[in-house]
Amino acid sequence: MPFQQLVSLTVDSLDTNINDIEQLLSLIPSLIYLKLIGTGNFFDATRWERSIQKNLSLLKKFDFFCNEIRDYQQSIPDIESIIIPLQTKF
Repeated sequence: MPFQQLVSLTVDSLDTNINDIEQLLSLIPSLIYLKLIGTGNFFDATRWERSIQKNLSLLKKFDFFCNEIRDYQQSIPDIESIIIPLQTKF
């Protein structure tokens, strides 16, 4: 059952996966403001765009603060390769 009356949501200490976030957001289509703060692998800009367009058509502002967890043996990507996909007109 969707929560139509909720227009603003801040989630602090987020520690989950993007599937769970998408499921939660699908229940809150009335959001105008969303702020997520936490740790995880959430840097798929295309997935965020699709999910927001599908579930949060009223969203006006989305603040996103996230630390990504990486295996210490993985190479660290260039920061620009992470930021550029998140800087679209969307």
